[in-house]
Amino acid sequence: MKKIIILINVIFSLIFIAGCTNNDIVLNTDEEVLQYLNESDFMESIGKENLSIIDTIQIDDSKIVTFLSNTGQGYIVCEKNKKGNYIMTDNMAQGIESNGLGVSNFIVRYNLSDGLKFRNMAYIVISNGSNVSNVEISVNNRIFNDTLEMGKPSMVLLNLRDILSEEELEDMVDVNCRYFDIYNNELIFE
Repeated sequence: MKKIIILINVIFSLIFIAGCTNNDIVLNTDEEVLQYLNESDFMESIGKENLSIIDTIQIDDSKIVTFLSNTGQGYIVCEKNKKGNYIMTDNMAQGIESNGLGVSNFIVRYNLSDGLKFRNMAYIVISNGSNVSNVEISVNNRIFNDTLEMGKPSMVLLNLRDILSEEELEDMVDVNCRYFDIYNNELIFE
């Protein structure tokens, strides 16, 4: 009987220890982000060829890292923990071959470490620099225009916390995007 109780205690201890181990992905530097992207399965379906970081944006205790490869674009969100390390809380990527414009757009949630009540959102447009030079973003019928660089990757971040009230952020946010070339001709997704 004692052997069974000891065995059960050992099993519960192992389960507890395994459950309490830290599985956080620490991404403090651009090199750690690139290593994660190259070594994980996250980009497998999109492709990892020529992975590079476009930009890293700091907002409060969050950082949003945008990246691209030959065939995909995306972002990683990291939140600073109590030890001062940036822990990945969100990531997303999508292929760019399908639309022919070389752009992707995302609604990004950050400040997740303070709970969902305090989360914030940003809208990101990522371009590989091939076709789109200007972007018009409509957020709840408010229009914002910005420029993307031609000939090299670039991104635009619109912090929705700066333009929407708390009530609007808690409700449905309607975002639309229009893209333009260097001659201000609208580009349509194919």
